[in-house]
Parts: sequence; structure tokens; C-alpha cells
Amino acid sequence: MSTDRLTEILNYLSAISRDVGELRAEMRAKFAEMQSNFDDIRSDIRHLSRKVDVINQDMLDLRASRTILSTGWTHWKTNGCRPKSL
Repeated sequence: MSTDRLTEILNYLSAISRDVGELRAEMRAKFAEMQSNFDDIRSDIRHLSRKVDVINQDMLDLRASRTILSTGWTHWKTNGCRPKSL
């Protein structure tokens, strides 16, 4: 094999190596960006989950209050009296 041909092959391999290195760097950057985006999404989901938990607790409290009020109103209506606070 001639020296010129060997030099050409080595230059070609060197260029491929540089391209692969650049590709790896780009892929690492993209994966880091994706990881950051996934972390943001996880954070948003946790935040929404906490909000849903608060809304759920509020609904339970409202249902309990409604039950107490409706039970109390039925009692007052049946006995012909009104609560002092009304």
C-alpha cells in the first residue's frame, strides 16, 4: 500500500473520529436538555398533584359541612325550632 493511500485512509479515519466526537457532544447536550425538561415536567406534576390533594380535601370538608347542615336543618324543621345563630 502506498504512503499516499495510507495517509488518505488515516485522514479519513481522523475525520470520522472528529465527526463521531461532535455527534457524541451534541447527543450529550440533547440528553441533558431532555433530562432538564423531564425534571420540569416531574416538578409540574408534583405541583398539580398537591393542588388536586388540596381540592380533594376541600371537597371532603364541604361534603361534611353540607351533611351537618342538612342533618341539622332537618332536625330544626322537624322540631319546629331555629338555631340561635340564624
